[in-house]
Amino acid sequence: MKYALTCLAILAAAPTAFAQPVPLPNPSFEEGDGAPSGWTLSGGKGDWLAKDAPDGKRAVAVTGTGDDSNFWRSGTLPMKPGSVYVLRFKARRDGVGGGTPITGPSFCNRDLGKIPAEWADYESVFVTPRDLAPGQSWIKFGQWQLKGSVAFDAVDLVRAMPVCARDADLALGEGEILSGNEYTFEAPFRSASRNHSRPLAGYTCGFNSDRWVLAKGGEVVYRHRIAGRKQTAAEVDVSVTWYAAGELVAQVSRDGKAWQEVGVIGKRAGGSFPVPNDLLPADEVWVRLSARPGGEKKTDGASLQVGSYGYRATLDGEPGTLVGKTHFLAIPRTDPRLEVTIEDIGEGLPGGRNLFSARVNNLTREPVRGGPFVEVKCEEARLSVVFVSL
Repeated sequence: MKYALTCLAILAAAPTAFAQPVPLPNPSFEEGDGAPSGWTLSGGKGDWLAKDAPDGKRAVAVTGTGDDSNFWRSGTLPMKPGSVYVLRFKARRDGVGGGTPITGPSFCNRDLGKIPAEWADYESVFVTPRDLAPGQSWIKFGQWQLKGSVAFDAVDLVRAMPVCARDADLALGEGEILSGNEYTFEAPFRSASRNHSRPLAGYTCGFNSDRWVLAKGGEVVYRHRIAGRKQTAAEVDVSVTWYAAGELVAQVSRDGKAWQEVGVIGKRAGGSFPVPNDLLPADEVWVRLSARPGGEKKTDGASLQVGSYGYRATLDGEPGTLVGKTHFLAIPRTDPRLEVTIEDIGEGLPGGRNLFSARVNNLTREPVRGGPFVEVKCEEARLSVVFVSL
């Protein structure tokens, strides 16, 4: 059984402080006078439905003509830069043709494509930009070039902790594989991870469903480090899958400060760029993808999309085998005296390697007495783990 989101509560003997999910305005759209309070329609046709809602009595909907786009949007939300969140909601269609429902934050849109006429549950993972401005910190639910209506309800947004597959000191996330002394990474754009990956160091551009969207000055930075092993050879693979203007620049670094250009793509195409020998061997290799004017269309700007990114490296040391995986943990409550890092939750499968490992630090100068206790619950195809210090 596969679980998209794991919920944990970290408690102690004393009364606990609750780390609430991100406070959303009117998440079930029940409140309002003529329109749902806390939500604004960007334009076009939108409805505040008063029947057939799966959560409460109300839901929202938008209707498209087939060549327009509009959405309901929240106000500014207290999300943090460079942090991982899980967005959950319900959606259904009504006579929809063409186009797609659009969902999520302004910097990480997710197209839903064809959805059923009955209410269905959806869950989206995203990581926020390195420099998250208040003007970016909101979410939307709407449509793009869709002919017909799509409705939404029961919105929930929680901060999440990514936990990677682990073997001793080696931790690999979704898209990473170690086979012998060969390491490969394929950015998991089309998986539940979307724009998140363990090697991602930060970004200042946009992400749309399964690709990075770069304009002039936008960038994506990856940091490749594998359990302290040195990389003796390495290569970057990247593809520009949509192109309007400018060029994609690939640069590498040993420290994320001094950069060396290794390749340029100025059209819709892919390229493979070796990491120069003078940077190797290295404990870690940084890769920066950015957009600048140039390429086939000589303009002052840049507009292109990166649909795939990969990295390969040869490692020193003993051979090993591990297929990366990322679990996303939501921690709805915690004791303010404790700092908890979940290091491993095992396979989460019946009969599998289900070792749960966590590191708990006391943030106070006073002892916190007790011992660990783990309770596992399965509800609605989700795994809930409660870790209690008694």
